[in-house]
Amino acid sequence: MQHIPAMALLRAPIVIIEPTAVHSHSLILLHGMHCDGRMFQRLPQILTALGGNASGTRFIFPSSPDLSPACVRGETLAVQKPLRERTVLSSPSREQAVHRLLDAEVASLGGDPSRVAIGGNSQGGTVAIHAALTYPKPLAALFSLCSILLDVTPAPPALADRLPVYVFTAEFDQEYAPRFQHKCFKRLADVGFRLFSHVEPGAALSTHLSAGPPRLDHYTTSTAELHHAAAWASLALHGRPLPPVTYRDVPSAVPQPPLDFYHRGAGAILSEPPDGGAAGGWWASWWGTSGRVGANAS
Repeated sequence: MQHIPAMALLRAPIVIIEPTAVHSHSLILLHGMHCDGRMFQRLPQILTALGGNASGTRFIFPSSPDLSPACVRGETLAVQKPLRERTVLSSPSREQAVHRLLDAEVASLGGDPSRVAIGGNSQGGTVAIHAALTYPKPLAALFSLCSILLDVTPAPPALADRLPVYVFTAEFDQEYAPRFQHKCFKRLADVGFRLFSHVEPGAALSTHLSAGPPRLDHYTTSTAELHHAAAWASLALHGRPLPPVTYRDVPSAVPQPPLDFYHRGAGAILSEPPDGGAAGGWWASWWGTSGRVGANAS
């Protein structure tokens, strides 16, 4: 594993795990709040343990720049507004930095964007989603790991049949409630995107933990999340499905159905998020993405 400066791409440190064989693919993952790129560093080993091939993939895990006072002030103003009107501080340079990172990886692979995938956890996921859906070339895949889609982020129909979207959700996530994730991502399903869902049972990625069975804190790296991201990367980048993931963060939890983005059947989660529960402004202001959360979710 190599730790190097991001040079002109990003100002914060970046974790890069270089391929051990001919470079054939790249995977970029952006971390969540109070974490850094090291939250994903076990993913290549997990991919190998699951039976996948990590040897030709360059794994790139950037770390976000430090919070600036302007971002903190933007967050303070944002959280005082109702959920549907929350706004966060705009910083187009962050989006451009991620696009430049994508440009560099696409160029290193002969100009083929179908060999590059991007995703992220929590706030990093919102940035990755926005970057992928505003990037001028269709990428191999998009991974949302306990994250949401900002309503300022476009849902371009031209990408619908070319960019698969994989959504990992924690059953009791009070920061990004499953029903709110459903509302956000259904906007992509409605224009024809292919969405794949896993709801991790018993996992509560939240700082507001209630009494009951063991649950994860929002800022604790989910090992199940890494397992599913690794399995999805094998499928999306290499076309190689792996055996079903059996690892669970809470082994005693009851398995949950995936989010139903296409049919309003028994498995669909369609209700409104609780006030103050599903989304705040801190994740996007920290990474620099701007937008109102939830107003256009269908």
